[in-house]
Amino acid sequence: MKSINKFFTVMLGVVAFTLASCDDGNIGAIYDQTAEEQGYMFLTETAGATFGPEFTETSYTFQMARNFAGDAQTINLNVEGADKLFNIPSSVTFAAGETLADITIGIAGMEPGNTYKFTIALNSTDVAKDCIDEVAVKFVVEGFWTSLGMGTFREDFLSTFWSTGNPVYQVEVQENDKQPGLYRMVNPFGEAYPHNEPGDWDDSQDWYFEIHAEDPDRVYTEGQYLGLDWGYGNVYIISYAGYYMENGYSIDQVPASLFGTLKNGIISFPTAQSFLINMAGYSSSLYYTNGSGMVALALPGYALADYTVNVAYEGVFTDAEGTSYVVANSFDCGADVATVKFAVVEGTEVDATVDAIVAGEVEAVEAEAGASVYVPFPAKPVTGKYTIVGVAYNADGEAQEVATATFKYEAASNEETTWTLVGKGDYTYTIFFTEEDGGHYVDAGLELFQCDQDKSQYKIEHWGNDVDFTFTMLNTYAVYVPEQEVGYTYGNYGPVYVCEGIDYTSKTEYGTSTYDPATGTFTFCLAYYVSGGYFGISNLTNSKGVTYETETFVLASDEEDSASAPARRGVKTVDVVRKADISLNRFFMKNAQIAF
Repeated sequence: MKSINKFFTVMLGVVAFTLASCDDGNIGAIYDQTAEEQGYMFLTETAGATFGPEFTETSYTFQMARNFAGDAQTINLNVEGADKLFNIPSSVTFAAGETLADITIGIAGMEPGNTYKFTIALNSTDVAKDCIDEVAVKFVVEGFWTSLGMGTFREDFLSTFWSTGNPVYQVEVQENDKQPGLYRMVNPFGEAYPHNEPGDWDDSQDWYFEIHAEDPDRVYTEGQYLGLDWGYGNVYIISYAGYYMENGYSIDQVPASLFGTLKNGIISFPTAQSFLINMAGYSSSLYYTNGSGMVALALPGYALADYTVNVAYEGVFTDAEGTSYVVANSFDCGADVATVKFAVVEGTEVDATVDAIVAGEVEAVEAEAGASVYVPFPAKPVTGKYTIVGVAYNADGEAQEVATATFKYEAASNEETTWTLVGKGDYTYTIFFTEEDGGHYVDAGLELFQCDQDKSQYKIEHWGNDVDFTFTMLNTYAVYVPEQEVGYTYGNYGPVYVCEGIDYTSKTEYGTSTYDPATGTFTFCLAYYVSGGYFGISNLTNSKGVTYETETFVLASDEEDSASAPARRGVKTVDVVRKADISLNRFFMKNAQIAF
């Protein structure tokens, strides 16, 4: 049975996130060094711990190092920003012949519901070259929390790496007794998370996700782990506003657009890319997440409004006067969508059109959710790509979410295009369409046609999800595949496209499509992709070590009857969120790196 390959690489925005470090060989090792090269260092840039409200610990210890084994020696420590309750040594002593020494801090007196931060630094003359000279210490003492009941969470974190969509589900919500407005969800990415399977989360402890909503107009989160590991390490999340403050900015210096809000019992973060995500097993970088601005939490007793909207292209209608309209509809709309306003834009850049629809500056066609409409082209249509833009509105006439659908329009020609059947054969898919077990899928008995008006043009009918697969014979041996749809829509990413691999990668080492007349074999070097990234590219090896083979179409000889095995076609049921089938291929990821 033909199914869809879920391997999918998204285009990620990455934030520069470099952890200072020194040469690993300098830590805990003995060298024949000159006196000038000898020095001291901290092993990490951060230290500290989180304690429960009834903690019994009275001290906390971490280590520092020197890069030589010598006589016993004492060096000074410089402490800044520490509360008087802490008993912090002003120096540390290395025993003779030892390269590690303990720093023990007395922590008795910390109170529940408080966070304590301070730094410990070395004198510049004591630090080993290119090593860590200062450690930021943070102690968190959890307060007492009161359960408010079950709230509703809408997730938009994991969609950065996986096609999880924006699941909505119930989670327990607690509020801090000492800090009203400080909320936390209990195990939101444990068993309750809809896409989890046994073993995906750490059930050895409770994992909390805290949200600072003390100021309802400036809601943020600090950095925290989810307790979730889908094969790339424990997932770490921090809001962009929290990241600013973690890097020394005051709350007043953070751009207002990066904060979330708490209004009418709903915590939301509507600004796209207002969170950052990291998985240590994947990369040391932080990547933008909350890509659709969908992260939201309805506190117990409140409900999330559902303004989900999807739009589809249904074709083109030409009236008696020769005017053409795009037939569009909205489907699977949320319960709170009252109407949808449609417009069509040439190309794929839609931001200006969305703004114009909302501002009433463009003549949009409005219809109830789920209805089909005729939408005029922005001008006399020409061959090329167009995009349907749909803006969902609530019952109060307020614009909410946006959906788009891109389609290719072929302008009418004065000359009718006709095709002649020239052969039949078997097409082997290796990248996007596969057997359910991931193996190659063979469509048998497909028919190959040649264009009567342009003999270099060919098409295979009923290819993919029942579409025509077109290509050009550049000469007897060379084949070129232009960009075209495969007949499948991949969720909110829109239509899936296929093209000559070299067009997508701009690299020749992965090969080009060819034809072997001796065997009647077409070999296609292809890329399958959507607007946000790609599924696979012929001859490219992904990060899992999987190399996608070229796809082939082998013409049957006169003695063979390929058509005896009819092709299986049509839209297949696809589970696009099975993580075991999803790879994070880092080749050709078009990261937009920015400096913080």
